[in-house]
Amino acid sequence: NDLSLNNIAYIDTGLSSHGYSFSSDDKYIDYLIDLNMNIARQGCKLQVKVKPHPISRKNYLEKKLSENNIEILGNTNFVDDLRKCCACITEPSTLGIIPSIMGLPLFLTRIDPLNSLLYGDVFTSYPRAMFLHLPDQFKTLLLKEREDVNYETVSKWIKSNAGALPAD
Repeated sequence: NDLSLNNIAYIDTGLSSHGYSFSSDDKYIDYLIDLNMNIARQGCKLQVKVKPHPISRKNYLEKKLSENNIEILGNTNFVDDLRKCCACITEPSTLGIIPSIMGLPLFLTRIDPLNSLLYGDVFTSYPRAMFLHLPDQFKTLLLKEREDVNYETVSKWIKSNAGALPAD
């Protein structure tokens, strides 16, 4: 992918609405603001895809994140928006498969308090997937992954997990 791109997609799964890792949406927003600041110090920009249910949560999160200069990724142009990203950070969400099928580096977040999240084989077997425990390691991990990536292995993974492409 284009080395000049500095957008990083973040895929939310709605964990804060269940109280699983965050006691409130406000705590989750604080987590994303902190992550965004850390990513910005590394020359990148976080863009968040908010889970759409319930709609009141989605509207609240989008408003708060926008107020803190964090761009929101919508549904309509999601794939096009991902094409403008150099990587994706995801919580365990089926939506996280899309950047994988596109061949993007995929960071499986294990940033505190999400350090115990479980990811299925489809994520952990993806050749460009790696766990992100500390946000300040993002750029170092990304650059190392770019040096080590085997595109033939990635293509085989995509073919065996996505079926015929392009999918509409």
